[in-house]
Amino acid sequence: MRLRFLPLICSFALTLVGCGSTQESPSVVDSSPGFSQESRQVNVLFDAYTQGRQPGCAVAVVDEGKVVHKAAYGHASLDHSVPLNADSMFRVASLSKQFTAAALALAAEDGLVDLDAPIGRYLPNLHPRTRQIPLRFFLTHTAGFAGFEESLQPHVKGITGEPVTFGTGDYLTPDELYELSRLTAPMSDPGERFTYSNMSYFWLGRVIERVTDEPLRQYIARKLLVPAGMRRSFISDNADEVIPDRATAYSPLEKSPDGSAFERSETNLDWVGANALVTSLNEFLLWDEQFRKPTIGPDPQAFRDLLVSRQADLENDKPDGAGYAFGLYVKDNDTYGPSVYHRGSWAAYRSIYKRYLREDFAYFIFCNRSDVDREQISQAIEDIYLGSRS
Repeated sequence: MRLRFLPLICSFALTLVGCGSTQESPSVVDSSPGFSQESRQVNVLFDAYTQGRQPGCAVAVVDEGKVVHKAAYGHASLDHSVPLNADSMFRVASLSKQFTAAALALAAEDGLVDLDAPIGRYLPNLHPRTRQIPLRFFLTHTAGFAGFEESLQPHVKGITGEPVTFGTGDYLTPDELYELSRLTAPMSDPGERFTYSNMSYFWLGRVIERVTDEPLRQYIARKLLVPAGMRRSFISDNADEVIPDRATAYSPLEKSPDGSAFERSETNLDWVGANALVTSLNEFLLWDEQFRKPTIGPDPQAFRDLLVSRQADLENDKPDGAGYAFGLYVKDNDTYGPSVYHRGSWAAYRSIYKRYLREDFAYFIFCNRSDVDREQISQAIEDIYLGSRS
């Protein structure tokens, strides 16, 4: 096991220029069509990120196919004082799962995989109990597994004997992770309950690679990203690759008395399946459009309907509550109808995507800082744009 460090730390006071150039760049890039009252209200939500030089968020709101708000707040690079904009490239963490799930669904449509077949048909060297579990259970987080650390704790320790921490700490190659995962048995009975599982989606990525004979990065690009017009987006299977327009991720420095100092917090892992999509506001707008006017798959509308169809309930005793579809949560709202959504957290990246299907309303937020309150901001955005409809 290897440990890769990201030691470079730089502090930035709100009123002083820190490292690098002494000339401040603008920290707000607003490309909203017009400056509506709603857009001004959204700007207030992110105003703190525009003070001085600090990381921030990029936000888009879409109503009936029209982009009614698109803006970026804060900086993509604190080292070089580069502001965020609608083309800044973020690692959107678990928003990637909907792409893995969609890729699996396309492979199933092509007859390459059976979602109700046991995973052992495609990955025969997994643990004997794991081999018997249907693929669909991994897709819906009901296979009995949890996150990477929880699944691997019995089998691996950090270099000094402490529990492993993945993302920015302990390091395994994808093949090393797979070899360790072969030792892992389900932690609960398959199909018994929903347990959010990054490990499950890592395995699904391996299944796709096995049956298509392509790297997941290449298959998702060919079958999903390019057909959607997302030619700059990609699955990052190399944590060290150069990414033009990268939004570097930052966490507040614990020793900073006023929270104005940050350190870089990027992943050191090349794992794909559970997360790894790199995209921008402008690119993700093209993906969101697939839920309005689908063009992907042999029968695009049927494929879109499949992706948002409930496959499992989060709580077995609450079938009317939230559920899980293909890499997306699903939930009915008494006022606004059905919605699909997902959150993402990896290293210091934070993201959220939500679409109300009946209302034809969507928003997404990509952040390159770990201390953002996504839930509060999301609720505020819904109140601003949907409050008058209730």
